Amino acid sequence: MEIIPYQFTLDDKKVTTYKLNFEGYKIMLDCGSNLLKREDFMDVDYIFISHAHLDHWIGLYENYKHLKKDCKIFATLTTKKLINAIVNDFLNGETNLSSHEKKQIRSIFMNIKEKYFEEPFACGELVFTLYPAGHMFGASMLYIEGKRTFLYTGDMDYVKGNKVRSYYFDASKRIDILLIDGTKLYTDSFKKTWISEIKKDIRERKFKNYRIYVKDKTKAVFYAFELAKEFDDRKIFYEGDLSNVNNILYEQGYDIYEKNRILSIKMMKSKYPRTISITSKSQEKAKYCETKLGLHISSDDIHEFIYQYARRAKVLIGHFDLDYYDKLSNDFKNFHFLQKEKVKIS
Repeated sequence: MEIIPYQFTLDDKKVTTYKLNFEGYKIMLDCGSNLLKREDFMDVDYIFISHAHLDHWIGLYENYKHLKKDCKIFATLTTKKLINAIVNDFLNGETNLSSHEKKQIRSIFMNIKEKYFEEPFACGELVFTLYPAGHMFGASMLYIEGKRTFLYTGDMDYVKGNKVRSYYFDASKRIDILLIDGTKLYTDSFKKTWISEIKKDIRERKFKNYRIYVKDKTKAVFYAFELAKEFDDRKIFYEGDLSNVNNILYEQGYDIYEKNRILSIKMMKSKYPRTISITSKSQEKAKYCETKLGLHISSDDIHEFIYQYARRAKVLIGHFDLDYYDKLSNDFKNFHFLQKEKVKIS
């Protein structure tokens, strides 16, 4: 077995893409690197997209012409729909592509095979199964069964009592090789830091109408939920630029309006005295622009996952910033960190 890791860009050194040679099949585990080239795709049999964040699939947008004719791409239905919404936004503003090229790109992403959690499906002589990763809406882990077993978690999260933000894996399954998210090797405190800053700012500045800019549309929902729990005296609104993504999430069964405590801006029939509105369109009038969200597992979560599911597995740590490598805790000294080099596993 062989794994080739790819960092996101030359400047942003987090590793977001892996090419796996597993029992004769070439499998791309996410494809978000901007460093991917024609030759990286030409022999790929399967592409798995774990979730809709740009750094996990933009390489496919840029290399769509280089896929094998029989290459199959799969993701959850929610991930597929979210990616297609983003792709359409890109193409509507694209001036350097012909109408034929735009049609080709749309076809690639529309033909992603949608898969469902805990429903195994055959890929050649291998069996693939998706499990919830908890990182965002529709995020999934990939479990591969062949002569050996392999679990790729992608980005993952665990927040007790929050179904959307909690991974799940079948404890009866054996894991021989585990490639796990290593983005945040801190304690759980980082998951609350980002929202605490905004709550403090709202209280201290006391604006009647408080506008928050969130670049990633799906993350706007996490902001809305946290703020709705904290501020009973304010109405929380999604602005109109979030409607396409919110419609997808609502159709997929997510309660993004939390029983009407959070509203779409078009539902504002009268002037509310105190509001918080969330937008992805413009920073200009925003009182607060997003900081990084803590939507990843912590170091404690990693040890808990390994203890519960993969005590006998070979553990590979992925999706971390290469500049952070030297600062890693001794708690992880027995694990292998995937950097830029090709790794062979016997």
